Amino acid sequence: MEKPRVIFLDAVGTLFGVQGSVGEVYSAIANQFGVTVPASALDKAFVKAFASAEPAVFPETDAEEIPQREFEWWWVIASRTFEQVGVLDQFTDFIDFFDELYGHFATAQPWFIYPDVIPALKAWQHIGIELGVVSNFDSRLH
Repeated sequence: MEKPRVIFLDAVGTLFGVQGSVGEVYSAIANQFGVTVPASALDKAFVKAFASAEPAVFPETDAEEIPQREFEWWWVIASRTFEQVGVLDQFTDFIDFFDELYGHFATAQPWFIYPDVIPALKAWQHIGIELGVVSNFDSRLH
């Protein structure tokens, strides 16, 4: 078999993932805002909220408006997640909380690189395969 000229990989879930779980991150940041909720409950609620969300597709949206649309899309998921576990009304300011949460996922802190990624990328690069990332994550990925 001939080697490929290029390999495109997805980002989240292929190259890196959330340290712990989404529920653990949501729970830890909620705790900073005075709301205590088990990570396991948030994990279950997040899966439901994410699955029921409209696709994060914004046709006919100007490029400079997309980050705001993504923010609003994630806000709906986060608010539904906390609503499902019955604690949304415990936040004194959910918008401040969500600003912190959304910004947190724009940093390297909540993510980890899967252990097989670096060796695989180096091996492919060593034999001259070009590499690229194609992702359906939002504009915080760069």
